[in-house]
Amino acid sequence: GPLLYSLVWGVGAFLGLLLQPIFHSTVGKQTGKQKSVILICTLLAAIGISYFPQAPTLLLAGTTLALLDVTLHTAQGSYRGLLPKLVPLEQRSATDSITNFSFVLAPILALSLLPLLQSFNLITTVTQQCQVAGFVLLVLVFVGLLAIKGKQPSPPPLTVSTSFNLIQVFSNYCKMGLSAFVKANGQVRKLCAMQFFVWSGVICLFIYTTPFVVHHIYKLPDMSQASYQKEQALYLLAKQIDDKVITAAHYNSLSTVVTAVSAKKRGLILPTIADVTALNTQLDDMLKPYFLDGISQALSTIKLLSRDKAFSEGLSETERILELKLALLEFPLYEKALDAQAESLSVDTEPALNAFTTLPLLETLDKQEFYADTNTEANNTAMIGLVAFNLVALLLTMPLVWFKKQWGEKCVLTLSLGCMALSFLAAPWVDTPLCFVWMMAGAGGAWATILTTPFALLNRYIAKEDDRATLAGVFHFFMCLPQFLVVLLVGQWIEQSFVQTELGVYHNWSLAFVFASVMVVMGLLVLQTVQIHQND
Repeated sequence: GPLLYSLVWGVGAFLGLLLQPIFHSTVGKQTGKQKSVILICTLLAAIGISYFPQAPTLLLAGTTLALLDVTLHTAQGSYRGLLPKLVPLEQRSATDSITNFSFVLAPILALSLLPLLQSFNLITTVTQQCQVAGFVLLVLVFVGLLAIKGKQPSPPPLTVSTSFNLIQVFSNYCKMGLSAFVKANGQVRKLCAMQFFVWSGVICLFIYTTPFVVHHIYKLPDMSQASYQKEQALYLLAKQIDDKVITAAHYNSLSTVVTAVSAKKRGLILPTIADVTALNTQLDDMLKPYFLDGISQALSTIKLLSRDKAFSEGLSETERILELKLALLEFPLYEKALDAQAESLSVDTEPALNAFTTLPLLETLDKQEFYADTNTEANNTAMIGLVAFNLVALLLTMPLVWFKKQWGEKCVLTLSLGCMALSFLAAPWVDTPLCFVWMMAGAGGAWATILTTPFALLNRYIAKEDDRATLAGVFHFFMCLPQFLVVLLVGQWIEQSFVQTELGVYHNWSLAFVFASVMVVMGLLVLQTVQIHQND
């Protein structure tokens, strides 16, 4: 459900809040160590990305996602603290623009190249997609770190107590960060508050975009329901058969089995124990070519599904097992019959297409196929929306430099946040893929400024160079904290909100964007209290 979905995202944020102080305390201001942390975190993230689609259980998948969240947040925090030390003050504005350009260009390339690689059959599975993504991430970060050169004095060796007393390290860093935060310019605290609200809205977009498209725009029912998952398990078995190439001769042999079992089920021939055993064996022999080495697992799944009375009332478990196996064999015939009807052809012209004896099950399988196809289309729409989101940010990156000089950073950031808030607020009324893409494009106008402008404003109000890395970590803390709070509040809100459609019931995921709109407006109001010097 939405709450569990949200909590999976929240675990990584929570661990990031705990581990970030430890990383920053042990790494300190040493460029070499910061580079090492970035590389190690990237390596762990690459491993996590590669393993994620192969996770056999929800627990391991959630753990992997948390690992990704922690490592990427830690790497980003180290990067944010490293950048100001390597770039002279007079070059930071240009560096921010280049960094911003890279941030929005990378997802566009990734989301655009993926369909291209799939079209050439270079990537055919989700596992391969993730493995390529992990490899590319590791290579690019490694090459980037090689190009970073910074000479630092040799640090004093860490003692055993400072290395292993994590509670003390955590406590000291929190005290140092709190002290720097309290003593900082008042505008710094306002910027941190603004960052908290704005990122609360941004995190909603990143976490809830895909389920919003799947359920709110395409109206697909909640797939976490137990009945849906059981139907899907049977569909996945039927899909393996339907994807195979079945010859006309094989259709005839299948029809023979279908007819024999149908006669038994209709009571035209009184089935004995021996008959049932023989039919089971015959059905298993017919199913084996489609499941290959997985026949035992497939039969185990069928046996588990046979205990669900939702499939057929009034039958024994043995009879239900026969019914499910028969439905699996009938499914290709049923799909062929539907295709013939769609082409206005007579079903009677095909000898193998007789009356189906498991019609309710076949209709269920066909409904699951519709859900699977629609879900794929919905995920593609979500991907296109994210491309539009980043593409608009990319196109605005360079013009924003001119706009900031003409109107000021505060004015440009205000307009951008206003555009994002209005885009999010329109979510409940967005009901077509095209409208969704326009909504994401509108929000993308603010993404280009959110990535760099708050950090540029922050650097203006940090008096001491020594406080820069510490306050950068504190500022990053106000980016991590919203994710943890959002998943608790928004996840629970969506969990208790339902929408009824012709296809079924789903949770109202558009509430996440309503919440995001309110948070962005709060950030915009806080921004108005930030005082920008006239010479800025």
